Amino acid sequence: MLKLKRVSLLVLATLLALTLVACGGGESADEAVEPDLPIEEPGYEEEEDDGYILPMPPIGELPDTDWSLYPVIVDGVGIPGSSLEMIGEDAIFPTHVSLIAVDHALGMDVFWDMQTDEVSLMGRNGFVSFVAGSANFTVDGETITLDQESVRIGDEIYVPIQFFRDVFGAGSAYFSDGNVFINTEGGDMQ
Repeated sequence: MLKLKRVSLLVLATLLALTLVACGGGESADEAVEPDLPIEEPGYEEEEDDGYILPMPPIGELPDTDWSLYPVIVDGVGIPGSSLEMIGEDAIFPTHVSLIAVDHALGMDVFWDMQTDEVSLMGRNGFVSFVAGSANFTVDGETITLDQESVRIGDEIYVPIQFFRDVFGAGSAYFSDGNVFINTEGGDMQ
Protein backbone atom coordinates (compact mmCIF):
# COMPACT_ATOMS: atom_id res chain seq x y z
CA MET A 1 0.00 0.00 0.00
CA LEU A 2 2.88 2.33 0.85
CA LYS A 3 4.50 1.62 -2.55
CA LEU A 4 1.27 2.49 -4.32
CA LYS A 5 1.08 5.83 -2.51
CA ARG A 6 4.71 6.65 -3.39
CA VAL A 7 4.17 5.74 -7.03
CA SER A 8 0.99 7.82 -7.13
CA LEU A 9 2.76 10.81 -5.60
CA LEU A 10 5.64 10.42 -8.05
CA VAL A 11 3.24 10.32 -11.01
CA LEU A 12 1.37 13.38 -9.73
CA ALA A 13 4.62 15.29 -9.20
CA THR A 14 5.75 14.43 -12.73
CA LEU A 15 2.42 15.56 -14.19
CA LEU A 16 2.60 18.82 -12.23
CA ALA A 17 6.14 19.47 -13.47
CA LEU A 18 5.12 18.76 -17.08
CA THR A 19 2.14 21.07 -16.72
CA LEU A 20 4.28 23.90 -15.38
CA VAL A 21 6.79 23.47 -18.20
CA ALA A 22 4.01 23.37 -20.80
CA CYS A 23 2.30 26.46 -19.42
CA GLY A 24 5.49 28.44 -18.98
CA GLY A 25 7.05 27.20 -22.19
CA GLY A 26 10.38 26.91 -20.35
CA GLU A 27 11.18 30.56 -21.14
CA SER A 28 12.05 33.25 -18.66
CA ALA A 29 10.10 36.50 -18.57
CA ASP A 30 13.15 38.42 -19.88
CA GLU A 31 13.37 36.43 -23.13
CA ALA A 32 11.57 37.82 -26.16
CA VAL A 33 8.73 35.72 -27.41
CA GLU A 34 8.28 35.50 -31.16
CA PRO A 35 4.70 35.95 -32.34
CA ASP A 36 2.98 32.85 -33.65
CA LEU A 37 2.62 32.70 -37.39
CA PRO A 38 -0.92 32.25 -38.71
CA ILE A 39 -1.89 28.68 -39.40
CA GLU A 40 -2.96 28.05 -42.96
CA GLU A 41 -6.30 26.30 -43.24
CA PRO A 42 -6.49 23.53 -45.81
CA GLY A 43 -8.49 24.45 -48.88
CA TYR A 44 -12.05 23.26 -49.24
CA GLU A 45 -12.39 20.31 -51.55
CA GLU A 46 -15.73 19.77 -53.19
CA GLU A 47 -17.00 16.25 -53.26
CA GLU A 48 -18.75 14.67 -56.17
CA ASP A 49 -22.30 15.82 -56.79
CA ASP A 50 -24.57 13.08 -55.52
CA GLY A 51 -27.73 15.01 -56.39
CA TYR A 52 -28.56 15.86 -52.77
CA ILE A 53 -28.47 19.49 -51.71
CA LEU A 54 -27.93 19.97 -48.00
CA PRO A 55 -30.31 22.70 -46.79
CA MET A 56 -28.59 25.36 -44.73
CA PRO A 57 -29.98 26.75 -41.48
CA PRO A 58 -31.14 30.37 -41.58
CA ILE A 59 -28.28 32.80 -41.47
CA GLY A 60 -30.05 35.92 -40.18
CA GLU A 61 -27.59 38.57 -39.12
CA LEU A 62 -24.48 36.40 -38.76
CA PRO A 63 -22.12 39.14 -37.51
CA ASP A 64 -24.51 39.93 -34.65
CA THR A 65 -25.62 36.36 -33.91
CA ASP A 66 -23.78 34.04 -31.56
CA TRP A 67 -25.91 30.92 -31.88
CA SER A 68 -23.92 29.12 -29.19
CA LEU A 69 -25.71 31.29 -26.62
CA TYR A 70 -29.20 30.21 -27.67
CA PRO A 71 -30.50 26.66 -28.05
CA VAL A 72 -33.44 27.83 -30.21
CA ILE A 73 -33.04 30.03 -33.30
CA VAL A 74 -36.20 31.51 -34.90
CA ASP A 75 -35.69 33.08 -38.33
CA GLY A 76 -31.99 33.55 -37.62
CA VAL A 77 -32.46 35.15 -34.18
CA GLY A 78 -31.47 33.44 -30.92
CA ILE A 79 -34.28 33.16 -28.38
CA PRO A 80 -33.25 34.07 -24.79
CA GLY A 81 -34.65 31.78 -22.11
CA SER A 82 -35.39 28.95 -24.54
CA SER A 83 -34.35 25.42 -23.69
CA LEU A 84 -34.25 21.92 -25.13
CA GLU A 85 -35.01 18.54 -23.59
CA MET A 86 -34.32 14.95 -24.58
CA ILE A 87 -37.52 12.99 -23.93
CA GLY A 88 -37.61 9.23 -24.45
CA GLU A 89 -35.45 6.23 -23.68
CA ASP A 90 -33.71 6.19 -27.06
CA ALA A 91 -33.23 9.95 -27.38
CA ILE A 92 -29.67 10.96 -28.20
CA PHE A 93 -30.54 14.44 -29.47
CA PRO A 94 -32.95 17.02 -28.09
CA THR A 95 -36.54 16.17 -28.97
CA HIS A 96 -38.55 18.96 -27.29
CA VAL A 97 -38.49 22.76 -27.12
CA SER A 98 -39.81 25.04 -24.37
CA LEU A 99 -43.02 26.45 -25.82
CA ILE A 100 -43.56 29.56 -23.72
CA ALA A 101 -39.99 30.77 -24.23
CA VAL A 102 -40.49 30.99 -28.01
CA ASP A 103 -44.08 32.27 -28.04
CA HIS A 104 -43.16 35.93 -28.51
CA ALA A 105 -40.66 35.20 -31.30
CA LEU A 106 -43.34 33.33 -33.24
CA GLY A 107 -46.00 35.95 -32.55
CA MET A 108 -48.28 33.68 -30.56
CA ASP A 109 -49.83 34.16 -27.15
CA VAL A 110 -49.79 30.92 -25.20
CA PHE A 111 -52.60 30.44 -22.68
CA TRP A 112 -51.98 27.70 -20.15
CA ASP A 113 -54.35 26.52 -17.43
CA MET A 114 -51.87 25.13 -14.90
CA GLN A 115 -54.65 23.29 -13.03
CA THR A 116 -55.79 21.21 -16.02
CA ASP A 117 -52.62 21.53 -18.17
CA GLU A 118 -54.74 22.68 -21.09
CA VAL A 119 -52.79 24.85 -23.51
CA SER A 120 -54.11 27.01 -26.34
CA LEU A 121 -52.58 29.44 -28.79
CA MET A 122 -53.10 30.96 -32.21
CA GLY A 123 -50.81 29.30 -34.75
CA ARG A 124 -50.25 30.03 -38.40
CA ASN A 125 -52.54 27.09 -39.28
CA GLY A 126 -55.32 28.25 -36.92
CA PHE A 127 -56.37 27.94 -33.28
CA VAL A 128 -54.30 25.23 -31.52
CA SER A 129 -55.24 23.46 -28.30
CA PHE A 130 -53.82 20.46 -26.46
CA VAL A 131 -53.31 18.97 -23.03
CA ALA A 132 -49.76 18.56 -21.72
CA GLY A 133 -48.86 14.88 -21.73
CA SER A 134 -50.75 14.13 -24.96
CA ALA A 135 -49.49 13.59 -28.52
CA ASN A 136 -52.84 14.85 -29.88
CA PHE A 137 -53.01 18.50 -30.95
CA THR A 138 -56.21 20.11 -32.23
CA VAL A 139 -55.93 22.75 -34.96
CA ASP A 140 -59.26 24.42 -35.81
CA GLY A 141 -61.14 21.25 -34.80
CA GLU A 142 -58.85 18.83 -36.68
CA THR A 143 -56.70 16.49 -34.57
CA ILE A 144 -53.04 16.08 -35.48
CA THR A 145 -51.19 13.28 -33.72
CA LEU A 146 -47.41 13.60 -33.46
CA ASP A 147 -44.89 10.83 -32.73
CA GLN A 148 -44.14 12.33 -29.31
CA GLU A 149 -46.31 13.96 -26.69
CA SER A 150 -46.03 17.37 -25.13
CA VAL A 151 -44.74 17.37 -21.55
CA ARG A 152 -44.81 19.61 -18.53
CA ILE A 153 -41.50 20.00 -16.73
CA GLY A 154 -41.82 22.24 -13.70
CA ASP A 155 -43.31 25.55 -14.80
CA GLU A 156 -42.73 25.01 -18.51
CA ILE A 157 -44.49 23.20 -21.34
CA TYR A 158 -42.24 21.39 -23.81
CA VAL A 159 -43.49 20.40 -27.27
CA PRO A 160 -41.86 18.10 -29.83
CA ILE A 161 -39.73 19.93 -32.39
CA GLN A 162 -42.06 18.87 -35.21
CA PHE A 163 -44.91 20.70 -33.38
CA PHE A 164 -43.68 23.98 -34.84
CA ARG A 165 -43.85 22.64 -38.39
CA ASP A 166 -46.82 20.25 -38.33
CA VAL A 167 -49.10 21.97 -35.80
CA PHE A 168 -48.09 25.62 -35.50
CA GLY A 169 -47.41 26.01 -39.23
CA ALA A 170 -43.79 27.15 -39.46
CA GLY A 171 -42.02 26.41 -42.75
CA SER A 172 -39.46 24.15 -41.08
CA ALA A 173 -38.23 23.09 -37.66
CA TYR A 174 -35.21 20.88 -37.07
CA PHE A 175 -32.27 20.15 -34.79
CA SER A 176 -28.79 20.75 -36.21
CA ASP A 177 -25.36 21.32 -34.64
CA GLY A 178 -26.66 21.85 -31.12
CA ASN A 179 -29.53 24.19 -32.00
CA VAL A 180 -33.16 23.92 -32.98
CA PHE A 181 -33.89 26.07 -36.02
CA ILE A 182 -37.46 27.25 -36.63
CA ASN A 183 -38.09 29.06 -39.91
CA THR A 184 -41.45 30.70 -40.36
CA GLU A 185 -41.01 31.28 -44.09
CA GLY A 186 -40.84 27.91 -45.81
CA GLY A 187 -38.00 25.45 -45.80
CA ASP A 188 -37.22 21.94 -46.87
CA MET A 189 -35.80 20.38 -43.69
CA GLN A 190 -38.22 18.07 -41.93
